[in-house]
Amino acid sequence: GSDCDIEDNEIENNLFICMEILKLAKVADLMEEGSRRHFTRVMKDILISPSTHEELLEGCIRAMSLSHENESHFMKTVSDILDDISNNDNNEELRTISILSIVLENLSGKMRGNPTLADVESYILPAITSNDGLVRACGLSCIGKFALLSTEHRVVNEYKPLLIKVATNNNDSDRIRAQAMMCLCDLATLYDDILTPCHWDAGDAVKAFPSVLLSVLETHDGALAAVTAEIVAKLHMSQKLSDSTLLAWLVFMFFQTKTDEDDEWDDEIGSPLRLQQLLSLFFPAYCMQNPSSRETLTYSIRDLLQIACGKRGRSSMPVAKMIEYICSNVDLGESKNLTPKQEEQENLDDDEDEPQEADLDSAPEQLSSRVMACIAISEFLLDESNSISKTLMRAVCKFMGSLTIDVAAMPHELLAILKKNVSQLDMLISDVQSMQNVAKLQENLEEIESDEGSTGEPKEDEDEDEDEDNENLIHSIKELEIVDENVVDEAPTTTYESPVYTKRRKEYTYGKEKTPKRITRSATKKRPMLGDLNGERGGTHC
Repeated sequence: GSDCDIEDNEIENNLFICMEILKLAKVADLMEEGSRRHFTRVMKDILISPSTHEELLEGCIRAMSLSHENESHFMKTVSDILDDISNNDNNEELRTISILSIVLENLSGKMRGNPTLADVESYILPAITSNDGLVRACGLSCIGKFALLSTEHRVVNEYKPLLIKVATNNNDSDRIRAQAMMCLCDLATLYDDILTPCHWDAGDAVKAFPSVLLSVLETHDGALAAVTAEIVAKLHMSQKLSDSTLLAWLVFMFFQTKTDEDDEWDDEIGSPLRLQQLLSLFFPAYCMQNPSSRETLTYSIRDLLQIACGKRGRSSMPVAKMIEYICSNVDLGESKNLTPKQEEQENLDDDEDEPQEADLDSAPEQLSSRVMACIAISEFLLDESNSISKTLMRAVCKFMGSLTIDVAAMPHELLAILKKNVSQLDMLISDVQSMQNVAKLQENLEEIESDEGSTGEPKEDEDEDEDEDNENLIHSIKELEIVDENVVDEAPTTTYESPVYTKRRKEYTYGKEKTPKRITRSATKKRPMLGDLNGERGGTHC
């Protein structure tokens, strides 16, 4: 055992010395033709030799690149090295792919579309179909880097179907599938067509990258799911995706409790701790982007309830906390994106007599986030009331019962939808505790209707108001005494002594007569308005 330790220490020391020597190539004079050729030949021999340690590959490749005038000549030398390695009797497929992966990583974007890259493509595609899992993983890494230097047409039509096929192959290991999905994610940030559906063979079903991500989140719970969640967050943050279902799965995984199986996760593939840290920053930042992001996250509440009712859901799942977390992030995002006018209105004192009209039109979105959440919950309960568990029913109904509505700033359209759903929901719920919480919300909505006069419902028809006016008018006219103006009336006349008519009568007799004027038939030809009798509005009087 001690001899092995000494040998390992010697190897590490030798590797350290060799790597330091290779770094001196940066300051060496390699512009002289003889020196450059000699140095290139030595580097080629080191890379071709099977006994060269893998840790020296990157240092040798970087040093050799310094002895070439441009990247095109450097790729020609690399192509010769790969040909020499492949012609050896030994199976050095892993060595070939490892060298090519390092080379592609150090090339600049100026090599995109260069014809010299076509010579090395023949080494990448066979590696992806290799039976060796390590070779396949390196091949996927190479094709992802190689695709960044290829044309968009070739990437979308050739490499995308191949990567999706690997990502959906359940027989492959999680490491290989994760590598394929990470390649697709990097390409999706450059080309929007990576997210569109495609098929790789005539008999295969059409697949889109977002559907592949959703399938992994629905069926896996481990390192592969963690990598997939990171990819979903990255695509949403870059505004390449806007999917409420995928966001609901991110919320679900963020609140997922840690188990003993999580300790066995491969940190190189996916880490639960890293995922928790990433999502804790993702949700607030995503809501601060634009209103569309906040709207998509709000729509994810119903999808989150669907997950809670599915196979992955648990009775101990904190659904109410999840919904509250979504609403708080939406409110936070809105508060950070207020316009200067809205900020000025928020700083005003609360003792103003009447709010300005702009306050209602530009009401902050945070005032309606929980109303939108209650609408999503009520719609879900109406559709899934038979399949939802009692625990989940009580949790969401408790959230709805705790809703406090701001009448002045709340859109009445939303209140009308919520009131309609709650009225229907009251007849479907049988649990007593849930009914009590729903009754609280229903009572709150009824108070709003009585205070405001309407919750978005249509007003009564003007025809009905006119019919009622006519009935009141007929009743008032019947109480008046009609006298023919051609007949001399010696008896005292009874006049209609309503407050409004008396007031108008005094104005009429001002400066002329001091006695009441009798109502004659000719004076009743003009039909009085109801408002004249009730004191509400002006018109022609008797």
